[in-house]
Amino acid sequence: TVGGDKYVLTPTLRPEMNSAYGTKLKWVVNPGLGFRWNFYQENFMKKLRESFLNMGAFRVSWGRTVKYKATRYNIYGQYDIDEKNTYNGNSFIPINFKNLPNVDLDPVTTTQWNAGLELNMLNNKVSAVIDAYYKQVDNQLSDVDLADHNSFSSIKSTDVSIVNYGLEWTIGVRPVSYTHLTLPTIYSVCISGVAASLKKKK
Repeated sequence: TVGGDKYVLTPTLRPEMNSAYGTKLKWVVNPGLGFRWNFYQENFMKKLRESFLNMGAFRVSWGRTVKYKATRYNIYGQYDIDEKNTYNGNSFIPINFKNLPNVDLDPVTTTQWNAGLELNMLNNKVSAVIDAYYKQVDNQLSDVDLADHNSFSSIKSTDVSIVNYGLEWTIGVRPVSYTHLTLPTIYSVCISGVAASLKKKK
């Protein structure tokens, strides 16, 4: 985390290694960046702080996550070991013809943007949180059926992407607050809503 209480910058970088490709180890890097502006601490917000605003912040974040979800069997195929597999008196190990091996499978990549607004008002009795987001998942692992004249029935593919974006909001009200001994009892009412859209791309 970089910055003070007013401006907060949070960069992240997470490397990962996947061994599904056997000796061809796959390295991926998952970056992220977040920024938060506590604008209620600005001097030009002084009058609002004195009247009703207890906290106000704007935040934005971006992140990308790369995951290899394919197994070594999806990549190199699966072989059937059975003592009944013989040809001309010699035993052999045939490949399983259910799935065609695919060494070109890409990792599932998720990219997400988020922007949000947070407000606490009237001695923290009223709060509001609004979030807008955009999430795209590329290289979804899926099965593709092959034609009947092929030896294999299907093949794993990463040609599908899914996009999800929307708006979420929550409004909370704490009209009554009592204190009994040292433990506060707070009665609150929250209203939440979501407006979202989901699209599939190839």
